[in-house]
Amino acid sequence: MLTKEGIALLERVKAHILEEPRRLDMDIFVRTAGVREICPTAYWPKCGTVGCIAGWAVMLVKGREETIRLDLIGGRVGGVAQELLGISGAEHMELFFTWPEKEYRIAKVNGDHAEAARIIAAKIDQFIAERREG
Repeated sequence: MLTKEGIALLERVKAHILEEPRRLDMDIFVRTAGVREICPTAYWPKCGTVGCIAGWAVMLVKGREETIRLDLIGGRVGGVAQELLGISGAEHMELFFTWPEKEYRIAKVNGDHAEAARIIAAKIDQFIAERREG
């Protein structure tokens, strides 16, 4: 069952990606503007950092530099996010890897970052609703 702290962190992640939808990229834990040469300028938010649900959960608690370090030392971001949210391994897989992929990808390909963020925000809402403590 998702704790109050886990819910609060997921709500922060949701608000963060809805505030600036270009911050969301469900294909990576975290990426910074240092790799702009492989991504078009329109891809980047003003802050220069993008991430998935797990990436933003960790960044909002641990900070950008620590999250990047965790990613570089063997992809520990997902595990740290799981610990911060207090979720099981199965819930980790559901939240971070099982989302409305087709709808999300269509929105991203069409350049509709706001719609992509809304799709993932709805997934977060559903995840919370299914696990909320009494």
